[in-house]
Amino acid sequence: MYGLLKKDPMRVFQDVQSERLRIWLAVVSRDQDACIEEGSNCPAPALPEASPFGDLTFKLAPVQTLATGCCVLVSQLLKHSPQLGNLGFRRASVLRRIPVALGRSLFCCFCHDSIVSSYNWHMIHAILPVGMLQCNCSVLGDESSREAIVVDPGDNIDQILLILAHHELRVKAIVITHAHIDHIGGAQKLKAATGAPVYMNEDDAPLYDTLEMQAGWLGIPTPARTEIDSPLRDGDTLRLGPAELHALHTPGHTQGSVSLWIPLENKLIAGDTLFRDSIGRTDLPGGDSRKILRSIHEKLMTLPEDAVVIPGHGQSTTIGREKRFNPFLR
Repeated sequence: MYGLLKKDPMRVFQDVQSERLRIWLAVVSRDQDACIEEGSNCPAPALPEASPFGDLTFKLAPVQTLATGCCVLVSQLLKHSPQLGNLGFRRASVLRRIPVALGRSLFCCFCHDSIVSSYNWHMIHAILPVGMLQCNCSVLGDESSREAIVVDPGDNIDQILLILAHHELRVKAIVITHAHIDHIGGAQKLKAATGAPVYMNEDDAPLYDTLEMQAGWLGIPTPARTEIDSPLRDGDTLRLGPAELHALHTPGHTQGSVSLWIPLENKLIAGDTLFRDSIGRTDLPGGDSRKILRSIHEKLMTLPEDAVVIPGHGQSTTIGREKRFNPFLR
């Protein structure tokens, strides 16, 4: 092993055998008394089986926090160990959910039983509430290709462009989960600024034709319309680096409502179909209460219980939480 950094204690163990890879990460925060003393060693995690560990030919960059440490560690692994680039981890997205917890140590274990397609450890996901109704616009970015997909740019395009510029991202697709003005209102401006094609389910085309009426409901100017460049149908897939975004047609809130399932991130962008403790309203044109419940039960509740749900408005949740607590799903 290259060596344990004295001021940034981390231990990495690698074992490759029979097409299996196990990486044990022992991450210890900077103020851990046992580890910040000059020359001291970090405690290693208990391994489930004895095996030889080869030298790792990379050097860890300095880190300031536990969460940053994980990202730097993985970044260096992928950069300096090419054989790791073609490996995936079912629960790798947990790296971005590790809390910053100075003063305590945390051991993380990630296992995968087979070599699969490459995993991008650094998918950017910025969530920006936009417009007067605070629609959750998602900016998804791949740090390797610098490509991005923007979901539901309802308004505040200048802020979205700032996020893209900050991460040096170029937009390859603009996805609309449904044609309500708070989700699609800024699509024309973003397309004009980026040249990216717009994707939307064709069943919401009639709803998009009512944009002027929707603006009148809210008392705001009618935004400029954009051409829909590609229909987004159930089962369609968009790629962003190694990640796949699977379109799930989830009618009910509107006839053409679509949710995006990202297995590699264990995330669902649900549009206005599913919320924390609620579901999408169905009293607007195109709404159907029976359809939305069918969509949720048949398309969304079948996803993993720990899948993170990013709704069209408000707080994120999980599939499991909504199964247990959402009063509309009992």
